[in-house]
Amino acid sequence: MAKAVNLNEDLCKHLASIATHEKEMNQNMSRFFAYMKASRAIAGHDKRITSGKEAQELKGVGPKVAVLVDKFLNGDGDGDEKAEEDGDGKPVASSSKDSKRSKSKSKAKDAGGRKHNKDDDEDKDADADGPPTKKAKKSSTALTTTDSMRILDHYEKLYMDKKTALGLQVKEVNTVGDLRQDTSLVTGAQAACLEAIADLVVPIDGKEEMEALATELKKRIKEALGDHIRLTVCGAYRRGDALDSSLTVLLVHKELSSTSEKAKEELADSLQKVLAALKDVLKYRLDEAKDGGGDGGKSSTTATDRFEALIQLNNSNNNNSKWSRVRRLSLRIVPKDCSVGALFTLTGSKRFVESIVFEALERRFSLDENGLRRLGATNVPGQLIPLKSEEELFEYLELPYKKPEERKD
Repeated sequence: MAKAVNLNEDLCKHLASIATHEKEMNQNMSRFFAYMKASRAIAGHDKRITSGKEAQELKGVGPKVAVLVDKFLNGDGDGDEKAEEDGDGKPVASSSKDSKRSKSKSKAKDAGGRKHNKDDDEDKDADADGPPTKKAKKSSTALTTTDSMRILDHYEKLYMDKKTALGLQVKEVNTVGDLRQDTSLVTGAQAACLEAIADLVVPIDGKEEMEALATELKKRIKEALGDHIRLTVCGAYRRGDALDSSLTVLLVHKELSSTSEKAKEELADSLQKVLAALKDVLKYRLDEAKDGGGDGGKSSTTATDRFEALIQLNNSNNNNSKWSRVRRLSLRIVPKDCSVGALFTLTGSKRFVESIVFEALERRFSLDENGLRRLGATNVPGQLIPLKSEEELFEYLELPYKKPEERKD
C-alpha cells in the first residue's frame, strides 16, 4: 500500500517545533503533548488546511492551536511562537523586529556621517532572521576562517542552547569572532568548544573514520572493563544520516541488572574506569559543573552513568591527520535490562523518539531512556518490561517497526 501523503507537513513540523520548545525551554509537558497531538491530528487530515477554524474541527486541535495555525498560514509563524529569553531571563524581542530595529540604527549612523560601503550591505544581508552581524574587533592577528561564522548557526557545537545564543545576539555578539573578543560571556565548557570550533564544524569523514574511532574506543574500554561490555555507536551513524563532528556511544553491561542493589554503584565505578582509559585523549569534560552552574542550559549535576566530553583520538592503525580532529563524545553505560530503551532513545531522531513516546502514552505506557513501563490507574509507571529488541518494543506498542534508517525528523 502506498504511503499516505501528508498535505500539511510544513504546518505539522511547525507545531512539533513549538512542542519541543515548550518541553525544553519551559518544561511544560502538558503543552508539549497538546501540540504534538494537534500536529498528529493535522498530519492525518486528507486535505490541505487553509485556516485555524478548519483545523479546529479536527479532534485534538483546540482554539489556541487554531490561532497558531492562522499565524503560520499568514506567514507570521516562521519563528518560535514563545518569547525567547536571554541569559538573564529577560524577554528577547522577535528576530524580525530585531532586524528592523538594527537596520534602522544602521541607517541612522549612515545619516550621521559614517561612510557607507559594500561591507555594510553584506553585514545587513548576512542575517535575514536577526540583527546585522557585528564585525569582530580589529586585532594584531589575522581573523581565522571560523571568526565570521554566526553563533546562531553553530550554537549546539558551542555547547549552548538557542536561548543562550539569542541572549548573546541581544548583546551584539553574533559571530564566533565576536565571542573570542569577550570570553567572559561563556562557561568553561563553551570556551573549550570555542577553542576547538575549527574541528567541531568539520563532519566525521564518513563510515571509515567513525569505525576507526569506534575501534579505538572499544580497544580502550575492553582493556578497562573486560568482555562483559557491549559498545554500539548510535545517533546519526546508526540512522544512516549525515554525520557531524560528534559520536554517541552506548555501553551495555551484559552482567548487570537495574534491580541489583549495587547497580548504581557498579555503573559509576565502570564509568570512572572508562574515563581513566580515555584520560590521555580527553581534552575537556563538558558535563562537569566547573563554573558554579550549568553550561548553556545543561544540567549542573554530573551523572554517574554518562558523560559528554571533547576527545582527540589518534588512531594507531592510521596516520591520516584528518582523523586526529577534536570530536565530541556522548557516552552512556546501562544495565542489560535498560539496553533497548537506551538504544532506541540514543539512536533518535529526536522528533521520531518524541512521536513514539507520545504514542506510548496514548496506549498507557511510559517510554523513556531506560525502557518501557505500563502506566497504572494513577499514571504511576510500573516495573520495566523485559525487552530483547527494538522490534519487541514496537510490538508492545502495536506499531509497525521502523528500522533505524527510517527514523527521520
